[in-house]
Amino acid sequence: MVAPSAKGCQGFKIFLRLDFLSLKKYTNFNMKYSKKIQNRVSRIEGQIGGVKKMIASNTQEDKVMIQLQAVISSLESLKVELVKKQMKESLVEDIRKSLGLSE
Repeated sequence: MVAPSAKGCQGFKIFLRLDFLSLKKYTNFNMKYSKKIQNRVSRIEGQIGGVKKMIASNTQEDKVMIQLQAVISSLESLKVELVKKQMKESLVEDIRKSLGLSE
């Protein structure tokens, strides 16, 4: 999937929503999130807040774009961690079922 343009946050929100919906059919979303994941989300929120301040203070576009790319990279890394966690949980559950150990 191609990253959205930086013309506005609306396109970015739509991009994230579509990406989320494409994953939804493969996951059950009953995960418990670790402190590590929660901290990562807080860090991303801080990055987005920084971008918002940069835009409000009319910072040069190239600097804003660099920070936006950092946010996108952080979101991608978070998504990878969540997918890995889901895959691990699904694999463990499948093994439990195959051994007759599931509830």
